[in-house]
Amino acid sequence: MVKNVGNIRNEGFELTLNHENQVGKVHYNIGANLSYLHNELTKLNGGSPLWGDRTKTDQGMPLNSFWGYEYEGVYMSDAEVTAHVPNMDGLHAGDAKYKDQNGDGLIDDNDAVYIGNAFPKLTYGLTLGADFYGVDVQLFFQGVWGNKIYNALRERLEGDGSSNALATYMKDQAWIGYTDVVQNAMIKAGVNPYELENRNGVIPNPLGSPTNTANSTRFLEDGAYLRLKNVQIGYTLPADITKKAHISRLRFYVTASNLFTITKYSGYDPEVGGGVDYGNYPQSRTFTFGLNANF
Repeated sequence: MVKNVGNIRNEGFELTLNHENQVGKVHYNIGANLSYLHNELTKLNGGSPLWGDRTKTDQGMPLNSFWGYEYEGVYMSDAEVTAHVPNMDGLHAGDAKYKDQNGDGLIDDNDAVYIGNAFPKLTYGLTLGADFYGVDVQLFFQGVWGNKIYNALRERLEGDGSSNALATYMKDQAWIGYTDVVQNAMIKAGVNPYELENRNGVIPNPLGSPTNTANSTRFLEDGAYLRLKNVQIGYTLPADITKKAHISRLRFYVTASNLFTITKYSGYDPEVGGGVDYGNYPQSRTFTFGLNANF
């Protein structure tokens, strides 16, 4: 935060466990760490919440909490629109359906609520290592759980296509429909509108209401992941071989980074700074080969 407007409390715990042992010729080690964090703005001196692009910071909430509507799907008919928000104009079949929090028949700022935050409840790591007969192996796993990511890239990939190309799945999943006037005009032009329509689409009409891409749980995703961050395998030549070359120790190794990631997040990379993903470039999978020589 860049303003001195309140008091922040961070509380939690950290736990670290390490074990090292040898079984026969095999020496191994296991290390694990786990941390829990709760973040809260306990006092807001200025009295007014701090607003971000998709966030709100207010007393009793984590910093930069995601704020928006609860997404409930797509209106399948105009009758469904009327039944859900009878006091609202401008919505039609194919538009996004949001929860009417106060039951006033409108979707407005009063229906926006806290929908999550980017702080992981748990951050953890696991290190495994072993060496035997000159071969050594080290693995490092890392991950988080309990956080949310706002996939802002999807807002554009599932938008109206005015600023960028749309996602390929929009062709099959977007709700597409035409009014009677447009249908009649297409028929007169020799175009069959029914072949182009998709009134069972699960993504709101990209050419529908501007509120279809409003801040909501539609773009909020589970940010938990488990990643094999680093693997190294090495081999040290026996001393009776290396000493003939006047080398006290010679080790060859290969290192691999970011080999695999287990996550439900649909974006490029779940390691997102700040919790809002604008399409950050994914971390590369890299392989390194090398040797260490001691004379």
